[in-house]
Amino acid sequence: MSDLLRMEYINALPQPFIVRFCGDDQWWPVNDFEVGTGMMRIDVCGLLEVKHFSEVMEVKDGDSVTHDPDTFYSDWIDRGPVEDGNIFAMVDLDGQHAIEGFVKHARRQVYRGIAA
Repeated sequence: MSDLLRMEYINALPQPFIVRFCGDDQWWPVNDFEVGTGMMRIDVCGLLEVKHFSEVMEVKDGDSVTHDPDTFYSDWIDRGPVEDGNIFAMVDLDGQHAIEGFVKHARRQVYRGIAA
């Protein structure tokens, strides 16, 4: 079984990490990641609490650069810049729903798990 998170990517970023969870304004220090399962331990007032990485909305590295949590996943595919007018294709995770069209308002620079 492969790892859920990209260990080499995580280790290449400046540490320590802080994360913000869905529905929370607070930033929490990350103690460690378990890349196989996606579990992580955060520091909550000096005690460690286990959370799952899927709950993370934003990640800041040691240089205070904000990262999209999707880039931490092993199935991340860097498709390069998304520009207006480009043709795109997406296949849903179940492989049954396909969408094609033009990019009208480019907002994201990369995709996660999108088949071209």
